Amino acid sequence: MATVPASTDVDRRAQVLAELAQANKAKQDDRPPPPPEITTVEALREHLWRAHGVTVGTDDPVLMVHTIHKVLLGDWERAMNTQRRLLSQAVAASAQSFAEDARRSIEAFKEEVLADALRQKSVAMNEAAKLADQAQAQFRRLLRTLSILTTLNVGVVLVFTVLVLTVVQ
Repeated sequence: MATVPASTDVDRRAQVLAELAQANKAKQDDRPPPPPEITTVEALREHLWRAHGVTVGTDDPVLMVHTIHKVLLGDWERAMNTQRRLLSQAVAASAQSFAEDARRSIEAFKEEVLADALRQKSVAMNEAAKLADQAQAQFRRLLRTLSILTTLNVGVVLVFTVLVLTVVQ
């Protein structure tokens, strides 16, 4: 008996598998595309006949698989819709919370800025009051000095007038 090297068997198997894959791809390319949505068992049977050339009886178990898939997909779709709704609610709540936090931060900042502006105005007003008090005190001192000088001038004029009248007489 002649023995065939193992690598030849492997090469032959790989070649056969490649040919089968190529033939399968060619068959797939010839198949009509599935309809956008298969909603009835009858539409599924018709699609299987067109795609594979196989008729499936109405009592064939493969149709149960289609029904099971349809039910599971319906459950999955409802679950996804629930998750989508919950996610939308969570995002809306987060956005509302963020907006509220932003409003509070802005209000706190505004109050801080207003308080700072009021403090600055208060300091400026206190400085102005001090300057006004100093000016008033200087004015009083000056008024007192002027009053004394005016009194001295009046006294000198009276003395001078008295002297002049006494000399003239």
